Amino acid sequence: MALTQTDLSHWEILKKYIFTNKYIWILSLANMFIYLIRFGTLDWATIFLYGVKGIDQVSVAIFWTLMPLAGIPGGIVAGYLADRFWNGRCVPINVIYLTLLTFSIVGFYFYSGPNNILLTGIFLLLIGFLIDGPQNLISGVQASRVTVKEAISGACGMTGFFGYVGATFSGVGLAYITEVFGWQGMYAVCTLSAILCIILVLMTWKKEKGAAQC
Repeated sequence: MALTQTDLSHWEILKKYIFTNKYIWILSLANMFIYLIRFGTLDWATIFLYGVKGIDQVSVAIFWTLMPLAGIPGGIVAGYLADRFWNGRCVPINVIYLTLLTFSIVGFYFYSGPNNILLTGIFLLLIGFLIDGPQNLISGVQASRVTVKEAISGACGMTGFFGYVGATFSGVGLAYITEVFGWQGMYAVCTLSAILCIILVLMTWKKEKGAAQC
């Protein structure tokens, strides 16, 4: 449950509980990495599978369609598990999801291909499933836990803005990285982003735990 603060103006609340709130900045950066991974693995996977791995266009199109669909149950399951086992706290389930996501990205890069179509599909479904939980929880529930009630909408706006920064970098930035360092560099950035996101989420552990107990 978020704290409340009613004796300040809206601008003072914005400054005190969003712009100078380190936890909002931490979650905003985490959300930036989440969106980088989401659009990086989704948009670039088609080019990678068809142009590099040699998988036919029909299979690539099917994978591209199924990947975001897997995110629907992924987000629902993440929320359910957070409520069921951690009293609504998001950090534990986010860390689990992001850890599995890290291994899924690495596995997809090394083991996808026309000779491993089933394994390729499994890794893509896992990436789609695992990215949606943290994406939904970080910018929504977690953001509401680290600020006052009157600043929740602004906090979600802040984390959402950084999400689009990550989405932008997933296009222009990853294109440059792929051109200079190759596909290994691109997927290394996605993997590193997942690891950094785990670290950032863990930095909010005590804060969220205290808020959840209020």
